[in-house]
Amino acid sequence: FMIGNQFTQFIVPVISKHEGQGISSTKAFYKLLSLTTFFSLTGFIVLGLFGDVTVPFLFGEKTLPIVKYLPMFTIAMVMQVVIQSVVSFHQSKNNHFFPVVSFLISSMSLAWIFVYHDNIASIVNVMYYSSLLTLVLVLILHLFEKKLRVLFSNIKDLIGLVEKVPNLNNTDQSERLKILI
Repeated sequence: FMIGNQFTQFIVPVISKHEGQGISSTKAFYKLLSLTTFFSLTGFIVLGLFGDVTVPFLFGEKTLPIVKYLPMFTIAMVMQVVIQSVVSFHQSKNNHFFPVVSFLISSMSLAWIFVYHDNIASIVNVMYYSSLLTLVLVLILHLFEKKLRVLFSNIKDLIGLVEKVPNLNNTDQSERLKILI
């Protein structure tokens, strides 16, 4: 998690610079996302997949009770790093819908942990499934952003068509009648 996050700190300044110069920032973002994902997955392999060997070696035998939860927990952390990268990218581009979605699901995760906190396994499950849900939603929003913008714009226009037309004249009806007479 910490290793992968080292590259997310560069997303905002690099993307902002590209946007300010009028250059497409997508290529730079995907380079940073690739580095972030690579190093996060490396941490997952070392601490998640081989955690039964590396974690007790690094932190002692007191970690043995949690070793069985490490694969699911570390992949959840990898998903969180990827989510944070995508959210930072879109926030740098003045698209604030992504942080809102991420915040809402994070709030939902806290509620789930409040309800399902019987043991470490249930907390790890909540973290994993909420991370998976957030990742899927954020990636769908990321991949179909332009199409979704058009869809939301069309829905907004449709609602505008069926709304009641506001009365632009603030005068009372009786006063309008007097004016006409």
